[in-house]
Amino acid sequence: MKTAPKLTETTYAIDDKIEYLLVLPAGAANVEILFDGGTFTGYGTTPATFTTSNPALQALIENSEYFKSNRIYKMR
Repeated sequence: MKTAPKLTETTYAIDDKIEYLLVLPAGAANVEILFDGGTFTGYGTTPATFTTSNPALQALIENSEYFKSNRIYKMR
Protein backbone atom coordinates (compact mmCIF):
# COMPACT_ATOMS: atom_id res chain seq x y z
CA MET A 1 0.00 0.00 0.00
CA LYS A 2 1.37 3.40 -0.98
CA THR A 3 1.44 6.23 1.51
CA ALA A 4 0.64 9.80 0.62
CA PRO A 5 3.67 12.02 0.09
CA LYS A 6 4.57 14.18 3.07
CA LEU A 7 3.57 17.79 2.46
CA THR A 8 6.13 20.41 3.40
CA GLU A 9 4.82 23.51 5.13
CA THR A 10 6.48 26.67 3.83
CA THR A 11 6.21 30.21 5.20
CA TYR A 12 6.65 33.07 2.77
CA ALA A 13 7.27 36.67 3.86
CA ILE A 14 7.08 40.15 2.42
CA ASP A 15 9.00 42.94 4.13
CA ASP A 16 7.70 46.39 5.08
CA LYS A 17 4.04 45.33 5.00
CA ILE A 18 1.55 44.72 7.79
CA GLU A 19 -0.85 43.11 5.33
CA TYR A 20 -0.60 42.44 1.62
CA LEU A 21 -3.08 40.87 -0.79
CA LEU A 22 -1.15 39.17 -3.58
CA VAL A 23 -3.18 38.45 -6.71
CA LEU A 24 -1.58 35.97 -9.09
CA PRO A 25 -2.95 34.77 -12.45
CA ALA A 26 -3.61 31.04 -12.66
CA GLY A 27 -4.91 30.12 -16.08
CA ALA A 28 -8.20 31.94 -16.70
CA ALA A 29 -8.61 32.79 -13.00
CA ASN A 30 -6.81 34.81 -10.35
CA VAL A 31 -5.66 33.45 -6.99
CA GLU A 32 -5.71 35.81 -4.01
CA ILE A 33 -3.16 35.14 -1.26
CA LEU A 34 -3.32 37.18 1.94
CA PHE A 35 -0.05 37.90 3.73
CA ASP A 36 -0.71 39.17 7.25
CA GLY A 37 0.69 39.41 10.76
CA GLY A 38 3.29 42.06 10.01
CA THR A 39 4.12 44.69 12.64
CA PHE A 40 6.10 47.89 13.02
CA THR A 41 7.56 48.66 16.45
CA GLY A 42 10.23 50.88 17.92
CA TYR A 43 12.50 47.84 17.90
CA GLY A 44 12.10 46.91 14.24
CA THR A 45 9.66 45.22 11.90
CA THR A 46 8.09 41.80 11.50
CA PRO A 47 7.19 40.95 7.89
CA ALA A 48 3.71 39.95 6.76
CA THR A 49 3.63 36.18 6.20
CA PHE A 50 1.66 33.43 4.48
CA THR A 51 2.06 29.73 5.36
CA THR A 52 0.91 26.83 3.20
CA SER A 53 1.55 23.15 2.63
CA ASN A 54 -0.34 23.18 -0.68
CA PRO A 55 2.17 22.31 -3.42
CA ALA A 56 0.10 24.09 -6.11
CA LEU A 57 0.14 27.37 -4.15
CA GLN A 58 3.84 26.96 -3.42
CA ALA A 59 4.57 26.51 -7.15
CA LEU A 60 2.37 29.50 -8.03
CA ILE A 61 4.19 31.74 -5.55
CA GLU A 62 7.68 30.50 -6.44
CA ASN A 63 7.10 30.99 -10.17
CA SER A 64 5.82 34.55 -9.71
CA GLU A 65 7.83 37.67 -10.48
CA TYR A 66 7.42 38.71 -6.83
CA PHE A 67 9.37 35.65 -5.69
CA LYS A 68 11.93 35.79 -8.50
CA SER A 69 12.73 39.43 -7.66
CA ASN A 70 13.02 38.57 -3.91
CA ARG A 71 10.11 40.82 -2.93
CA ILE A 72 8.61 37.62 -1.47
CA TYR A 73 10.96 35.12 0.12
CA LYS A 74 10.90 31.88 2.13
CA MET A 75 11.23 32.30 5.88
CA ARG A 76 11.30 28.61 6.79
